Amino acid sequence: MRSYKLTMLLAALCLLLITPIAALAQADTALAYGSSLDGEITDAQPEVNYTFSGAAGDLIVARMMATGDGLDSYLMLLDPSGEQITFDDDDGGSLNSLIGPFSLPADGEYTLVATHCCPGGDYASSGSFVVSVDKVDVQPLADGELLAFELADSQQVRVYAYTATEPQVVWVQTQALSGPGGAVLNVLNLNQDILLYDSRSQDTETVIAPPAPVYFSAPGDYLVTLRQEPAAFDAEAAPVSGSLSASLLPMTALTLGETVSGTLDDANPFAVRSFDVSATQLLSLSGSSEAGTAPYELLVYDPNGIQILFNSTAFADNDSFSYDPFQLTASGTYVAVARRADVGEPLAGTSSTYTYAIGESQTTVLVPGEEVTGQLPIQNETFERVYRLDGVSGQRVRITIRSLDNQYAPGLYIQGPATGDEQAANSSIPGSSNNYSLNLNSTTPGTLTYETVLPATGAYVVRVSNTAAAYGSTAFPGQYGLLIEALDQ
Repeated sequence: MRSYKLTMLLAALCLLLITPIAALAQADTALAYGSSLDGEITDAQPEVNYTFSGAAGDLIVARMMATGDGLDSYLMLLDPSGEQITFDDDDGGSLNSLIGPFSLPADGEYTLVATHCCPGGDYASSGSFVVSVDKVDVQPLADGELLAFELADSQQVRVYAYTATEPQVVWVQTQALSGPGGAVLNVLNLNQDILLYDSRSQDTETVIAPPAPVYFSAPGDYLVTLRQEPAAFDAEAAPVSGSLSASLLPMTALTLGETVSGTLDDANPFAVRSFDVSATQLLSLSGSSEAGTAPYELLVYDPNGIQILFNSTAFADNDSFSYDPFQLTASGTYVAVARRADVGEPLAGTSSTYTYAIGESQTTVLVPGEEVTGQLPIQNETFERVYRLDGVSGQRVRITIRSLDNQYAPGLYIQGPATGDEQAANSSIPGSSNNYSLNLNSTTPGTLTYETVLPATGAYVVRVSNTAAAYGSTAFPGQYGLLIEALDQ
């Protein structure tokens, strides 16, 4: 008995001695801007925490670079409350991690969690590494200015700020890239949480392609970032140099319903037009390129600067395109940009004569209480019929979609205007994150009825399809009937 008690006492003493040592091994390590520290990931210690002091608005770059073989790094950033706010796996090249540029949201102590890929997964790696955090210097980028840059291991990221004094469209591009490495060009919105532009080159080319303009929809400072791009996620990021420029593009007003035309060439690679929308609208868009000239593309940007629509005459029948209806869910100024289409051939020396029009949609309007009928598919080419419903916020409606024969299986999808709620609805319309949607379908012929309350006033797009075809049935084409009734008058 005495021997047993002595053994337990010695075990307890050993535990007391070991516990502080283990606690010290897992304690956070202080890290300062501009400094770096060595660390190691092992089976016994799969992560190491580093803390640093930051202020709201600090623009940082944090890196975790393996210094030995075998480690697949993974780096997380926690805010002062301990919540993860961003992370990275392989953006540093050769399985190394690179976070940023990232703007800190508040003053306080931040934590970098250095670990291996991927947390919570079965795969584990280990090895030595070096971790660092730097406060990034932002260099101004002005209209018409050409700035030389070099990206290397010592500075994998460079950050610039373009100041827009009013809503404008700017062509941001790189030129004369040289070196064995590639680059990523990003442009962020004012809140620095949405990419307005993201293009990359993994080969040494004249420019990062395809070049596209950026719509700065409000005055302010927009961040432009350049970062080394590895040829593959597990390859090392190699040096690259070149120059960066920003060119303000002329913009003219477009009247809805107006047909516009022009020529795109090396001297005038873009044609920019703006149009205003005061409420939710359904529009139509059509365009063509003149025979014998290069194809062109039409890009449409929403009032937040996000590209929401793309159409091209490349590989299109009769060198033309048509899109109706085109649903807009936010009020504000939209921008349409025409540019020559990249079809894998050099654009230099080519020209495109274009024509396009943006006008009111010609979609058939549903009248509450009146059933419409039709057939789908049509000649094995038209697989949906599209209608418009003008709805009123708070209105209760009954929707009935039914088979008129045994060859139609009901399919219905409704997209509505933005609800104004902070939480997104069930689906997404380009340019809106909180729109209304409803999806009804059946695999067999029959009748579907559904009652709902419309959450917003505006135009709803109602798409009818024959879902028998989608489920492999040979029972098509078929006849359908669609009825929408207003229950609250």
